[in-house]
Amino acid sequence: MDKEDQKVSTHKTHFSNSEYFGYARYARGSSGAWRLFFNWKRIAVTFVILLVLGYLGIATLLYCRDRYQRGLETTSFAEMLAYPFSENVRMEHRKKIGDMYILRAKTARNPGEALSLVRTGLFFSPKNPDGRIFYSYVLFQQKRPREAVEFLSEGLEEGLGHATYVRFFVERCLMVSEDAVLIAAAKKYSDNPELTEENRAVLTVGATQANILRGNFAEAERLIDQWGIRDSVNGQLLYAQIAWNRGEKQKAVDILEQATAKSAGNEQVVLLYSHYLREMGEFDKARGYLSRLALLKDDPSIRIKILLMFEKGKEELYRRRMIEEYFQRYSANSAALTLLAQYGLENKDDWLIKRIYDFSQEKMLVDLPKFEMLYIESLIQGGNAKDAIKMIDTLFGQNLAWIENYRGVLDCLRTIAYYKNGQPQMGKLNLERVLKNESLPVARLLIMGRRLSALGRREEAKSVYEAAYLEENYNQQALLALVDYALDKGDSHLLLKYLPGLLDTRRPPREILARAQAFLGSDRMLFFTIESGPLVSRVTAMLDASSKESQPLQDETSLQSWF
Repeated sequence: MDKEDQKVSTHKTHFSNSEYFGYARYARGSSGAWRLFFNWKRIAVTFVILLVLGYLGIATLLYCRDRYQRGLETTSFAEMLAYPFSENVRMEHRKKIGDMYILRAKTARNPGEALSLVRTGLFFSPKNPDGRIFYSYVLFQQKRPREAVEFLSEGLEEGLGHATYVRFFVERCLMVSEDAVLIAAAKKYSDNPELTEENRAVLTVGATQANILRGNFAEAERLIDQWGIRDSVNGQLLYAQIAWNRGEKQKAVDILEQATAKSAGNEQVVLLYSHYLREMGEFDKARGYLSRLALLKDDPSIRIKILLMFEKGKEELYRRRMIEEYFQRYSANSAALTLLAQYGLENKDDWLIKRIYDFSQEKMLVDLPKFEMLYIESLIQGGNAKDAIKMIDTLFGQNLAWIENYRGVLDCLRTIAYYKNGQPQMGKLNLERVLKNESLPVARLLIMGRRLSALGRREEAKSVYEAAYLEENYNQQALLALVDYALDKGDSHLLLKYLPGLLDTRRPPREILARAQAFLGSDRMLFFTIESGPLVSRVTAMLDASSKESQPLQDETSLQSWF
């Protein structure tokens, strides 16, 4: 536009609202040509007004979506107005949405819906403690324990004040032997002001327990003093364990005797104290403490522990009277009777198992399938494997809903029955079916391995333990069995395969370490000096460290169970 036209547009052209709503109009310039002139002031004002209205409209839509479609009642219109301009507001809003979805997952109609809601919730609020607990369950079920523990560890800072997160984290770390992760977490967070006193106690006690399980007794003692829990009940429990594992058994018992007097029947103290007394042969004293605890707490598992305190072949009338009292007290409690049947199985009390089985059939107890399987195993154990096979075949022939849930256990029992009945070919076929069952828990595989070993089927037991190791390569029981097999068979390749993993677990038994040291130094390992050299050093160091210490105490009071 030339200067003449600009002059005309400014001074000679007058806009009216009759053309282009006052935002532009055609007018002749000084040259006489028609040109389009814009009212930039009005355009700017209108643009600002539209921008504000559009922003308010979008904020209103977002507010309605969150409030009425998503059901997020805590959202506010002011929050939606500030949303584009504040990172803190955006983060807080996303957290609210995530927390809402995870809260809804708790009342979901089925597991699939709950998992979907939790995944959505974690997308918006990735550190929500409840969501992380729920999703870690999925990872554990998928047999990805290390990923699950790492996932829990990543969210630990957010869960320091949560009611259950820290306890769940500690329990899972101890369960899957992730002791280093637990110890590191305690060092990092034990002084964090966000950590509640209850959670601090759980975390510090758990880390100390992890050090004890790894044989780091000096470090465990240092931590007890550092965290000031020496005089607490938990501190006394930990000190007793340290003393026992160092071979100072009387000192451990004395500590627990004092703790029992102070804690007025604390269950953990009494259970550990009675267990140590039993190991030292003081059965009467152990039963006395457990009996007093049973009066305070009506728990069938405590009465089962009392029954386990009887020396074999002694005080049989007293033991029978206790069984009768137990049966009368818990005759309507299916879970309690299952515990009694498991006790009978471990003690080869076929009469007791048959009585419970008949009673469960008569009363149609809710756990009837478990009683049937326990009875089947008692038949196998008592030399009636043929009857057990018939009973299993009959069950498989019936269209019962529970069969599918326990198909793996029944296959295990039938495999053992075939070997017990002198039918190795049929046993092999069933064993192959068992090993192909990917849903069978490691605990059941370990029980089956022990049952096969007891029958002298070491080769078959080895294949079961290897299957268990493939599912849980940190499982010490599986590794111990495989290393023991390798040492018995003189299998160098097998020993080199599984011994390193065993040395990475919690304090292996001294007897196994001594056998491994002798084997590694034998002529059979002459061609494996490169591979075995570091192992010899590790085994020797572990033996030296444990030379004056007691071996880890195996809790024989926990009954083996297929369930």
